[in-house]
Order: sequence, then C-alpha cells, then structure tokens
Amino acid sequence: MKIALWFIRRTLPFWWILVVLIIPIARVCQTVDWSWVAVTLPLWLPMATVVLLPGLALLFVILVSLYKSITR
Repeated sequence: MKIALWFIRRTLPFWWILVVLIIPIARVCQTVDWSWVAVTLPLWLPMATVVLLPGLALLFVILVSLYKSITR
C-alpha cells in the first residue's frame, strides 16, 4: 500500500500535464472531425513512456520484494 501511495504522489503532476495536453487535442478533433489516431500519433510515444516506465518499475519492485520474501 505504501508503494502505491508513493507512486501516486510522485506521478500526479505528470498526469496533470497529460490532461492539459489532451483537452486541446480533443477540442481540435471535435471541431475538425479528425480521427483521434491521426491527431494523437505524435503523442503516443511520450504517453507510452510516461505510463509504461513507472508501471514496469513498480512491477519490478513488487516482483523483487516477492522474491526476497519467498527466498528468506
């Protein structure tokens, strides 16, 4: 539970940045009637990095702590 709270507390400012970026893109898509895929394509890599790297780090910490608790 402490890891989850730490993760949320540390990454919350970055999620606000994503929200600030997504709202104007949504308005452009709505106004111009473009596809979400075409408009957000340049943002996929940064968004995937922001989501995947902390998630993989958290999974690694969980697996290492589980391994250490089993091998004791």
